[in-house]
Order: sequence, then C-alpha cells, then structure tokens
Amino acid sequence: MQDNNESVLTDVKTILGESNEIIKDMGDRITYFGNLTVFFYYLSPSSYKIEWINKMTGVSTSLSRLDKDNYLVSKNWSSYMELPNLSNDYVTRKSALVHFMNNADTVKVEQSIVADAKAWCLGVFSEVERIEPFKIPRFPKIRLQGLIGKRIKIIKRSEVVGEGTLLQVIGTKAEVKISQSSCFIKSKKIQTFNINQIFII
Repeated sequence: MQDNNESVLTDVKTILGESNEIIKDMGDRITYFGNLTVFFYYLSPSSYKIEWINKMTGVSTSLSRLDKDNYLVSKNWSSYMELPNLSNDYVTRKSALVHFMNNADTVKVEQSIVADAKAWCLGVFSEVERIEPFKIPRFPKIRLQGLIGKRIKIIKRSEVVGEGTLLQVIGTKAEVKISQSSCFIKSKKIQTFNINQIFII
C-alpha cells in the first residue's frame, strides 16, 4: 500500500504538461454516489470547479481551475468541527488533481462508492481539460484518507507524543491540528508530520 501522491491513479503521465488556454464548455453537472454528491461547475472559458461533498460529515472538498496553470484545492469543514478551512495553490493540473483525490472526504463511505465517485471526477476532469480519457484507473486505498477530520495520535520512537485532528495529507506529510502534546512537539497549533507517525486513536 502506497501513501505517496502518485498512488491515486495509474496513468498520471496523461496529465503532464501545461494546461490548455481554453477549457471545454460542458455546462454544470451533478451526480450522486450514496452519501457523496459531486458537482461540476463551468465558470468561464478558462475556469471551472469540481466539488465533492460528503453528506455524512458535511465536509466539502473542491478543485478549482482559476486560470491557465492556476489551480486551487480547498476544504470547508462543517461548523461543528471547529477546524480551519484549507486551501492549496498549484501551478500544474497534475499536482492539483492528485491532492484533491487524496484529500476528498471519504468518512463513512464504502470504498467501492469512493472509487465510482473518483472515476466520475476523472472523467469530467479529462473532458474539461481536453486530454485523453484515463484508462481504467485503479484507486489504491490511501491509508490516512479515511482519517481526515478525525482524532489521531502522533507516534515518535514507539511513544505517543501528541494528539490532534488530521487536516490533510500532502505527499508523504500529514498536517495536524494539535490538541495535546508532550515536550517533544513545538507549541504551534498546526504542524506537519511524516504520514507513518499518524494513527487513529
């Protein structure tokens, strides 16, 4: 099982290179996958937004193209979770897509439904970006993806050195909002750790 950014799909080479100046006008779309709702919004000849909403948690994760080679991946939490909303800027569509797929909220959703929703996102992404459709993609289960938004513990040399809430996975790093910590961890409320240090409580 891999947790790196290449693991989200098998033919990422398809999306290498610069994005097109003009995207395809596809109108708006909406599709339901169990407790997941996925939207596509056509915003302008150079911008669009794909939004993934988990009805079980109320969490929204979105991939937006703001302009050519200008992408934004953002996450909005339900207010009851009291977590900071997140945004990450990217200059390549590959990095933006992979981060979006690895961080979409999958809590309390069956893996087969998650795979169907991800395949739909890939389909609209390839269509609007005017690239070749993805071959039958595989979606290896990302170990930490189901823990995003949940309470976790941080392990260092077999010892629990802190607890908190997993906010997002960025490559081989996990970003955590700290709630309890030992003297081994700095006092900053949001910190990053190696993904192999993160475990569910």
